[in-house]
Amino acid sequence: MNLTHTLVSPIFLETHSEICSLTEDFNQLKIFYQPENDYEIEMKEVLETNDLYSENIYNLENKEEISYFNNPVLTPSQIKKFQKIFSQNTIKENNEVNEKLTIILDQQEKEAFIHKLRTTVCCKTKTCLAKINHESAFNIFDNVRKLSKDEYNMFLLGMLHAMTRPKETLQGKEKQYLTVKYTFDGNEICEKGFQIIYSLSNKKWENIRQHYRISSIKPIKHALSGRKSHNALSFATILNVLTFIINFANCHGLPSPGRHFRESTMAITFLPANESYSGLYRTYQSNLEEDSDHHIKNEDVGKGSNAVISMVHHYFKNHGLGEKYITIHADNCPGQNKNNAIIKYLIWRVLNNLHKRIIYSFMVVGHTKFSPDSFFGLLKLKLRHSEVDNLADLVQVVQNSTVEGYSTAQTIYNQNGTRQVQFYKWAEFFDEFFKNVLQILKQHYFIISSDKPGIVEIKLAINEKKTEITLLKKNKINSFPSSALPAPLLAKNLTPE
Repeated sequence: MNLTHTLVSPIFLETHSEICSLTEDFNQLKIFYQPENDYEIEMKEVLETNDLYSENIYNLENKEEISYFNNPVLTPSQIKKFQKIFSQNTIKENNEVNEKLTIILDQQEKEAFIHKLRTTVCCKTKTCLAKINHESAFNIFDNVRKLSKDEYNMFLLGMLHAMTRPKETLQGKEKQYLTVKYTFDGNEICEKGFQIIYSLSNKKWENIRQHYRISSIKPIKHALSGRKSHNALSFATILNVLTFIINFANCHGLPSPGRHFRESTMAITFLPANESYSGLYRTYQSNLEEDSDHHIKNEDVGKGSNAVISMVHHYFKNHGLGEKYITIHADNCPGQNKNNAIIKYLIWRVLNNLHKRIIYSFMVVGHTKFSPDSFFGLLKLKLRHSEVDNLADLVQVVQNSTVEGYSTAQTIYNQNGTRQVQFYKWAEFFDEFFKNVLQILKQHYFIISSDKPGIVEIKLAINEKKTEITLLKKNKINSFPSSALPAPLLAKNLTPE
């Protein structure tokens, strides 16, 4: 403890000697009561965690979820418990204190239920609940609450089917309403008494009766049965929240020295006096927003044709030499290079007098390595021996990957935060003016010339016969925009999941 404050003078220390031992006292508390994540907590289930991977305890749906176990804050045994809670599985704890407490609570609940049966005025006769066996009624009440939701619904439907009166009156006319004779242990009781014994609310019982009138004893099935809600959080998101809270508690919290009845997950840790639940949430939310802003500035708009065309357009606009005749070589990737959107973009450039002729040539499958790949290879070599902590470091690696500086890095934003590269919805824009090239994946050679506006010449190979296809729609020849650009393509905001 640093005793440099002006109040901590020799005279003050003589009268308040406990100041000197304050740090030592806290250290002793930490030694006695703070659990070690890798020992005390994990040793409670060492037999189960030893075979964690081999037995596939978590029944993971996706192999990527194995990364949960690489959590730097939570131990595998803790993640296992949280996974069980998330999967709505019961966690059984062998705790003698919990068992004793459960017995006491059950006895108090029984006394309260019997007292309710004796004092409740259920109907005009006031004798419905008095003439039944209260012990038997509590046993039914207690067992019914242990049923699952589906079991409970089927039980009530069966009871309703057995107690329903005939659908016709004594005169042979069909009844307009469902009538029920309520009984318990052979004694006729009123509807309110029946609801008390079987733990039924008015709304629940009315829903059961409504379902029975329409579907008889057909099982009740929720419309979203077997599917997760659209608002449900994934286990990965929940685990991120738990990791944040536990990491915060490890750094700033004080472990509780007392015993607690519930130990379903881990020991209790007290937050600092200047923190609250809402303050902790704001801290997490601010960190989440900062992380989201970081990713959004990377402009994750995907790797499809819109992104490729936008980057090609940026290159021609900012680095082009005004060339009128160009030849472009590309591999056969259909999602990025070999698709109708790219062909339409090249026609668009010719129609706007940006080029006179464009030859778009694809390499033969199996022989798609050419000069750009050598520069990527040099970049990988440089990257393996470089320390990259941020985007500026990565830009420096790209520029230093070649001796003569042939490689240049292009970021979406510059160092001042000004946007440099714009992304547009090219594919949607072109669909209004152009038709598609059929079986485009089979073609390897495309020629677009200003002498034949809106027409592309295609070949299966460079030495094959060429075929002319008119892609510009007839009704769009006179209305084709000369300089208009598509709508901007915005990056998707990151959700909390």
